[in-house]
Amino acid sequence: MPEMKLAWEYLRRMPEYRHDYALWSRLAPDTPAFRAFVRKWGVRFPCRSCPDGG
Repeated sequence: MPEMKLAWEYLRRMPEYRHDYALWSRLAPDTPAFRAFVRKWGVRFPCRSCPDGG
């Protein structure tokens, strides 16, 4: 299994990550809370509002 997929499987099964993601997913990506989430979990997401997805 590629490393990124293994990391995703590990994260998505963690209750703490799922809780944080549920809170973060309602926020705009340019907020301090979003940046804190990214720092805490070391993740990156494609731009949710960009037409090209990134």
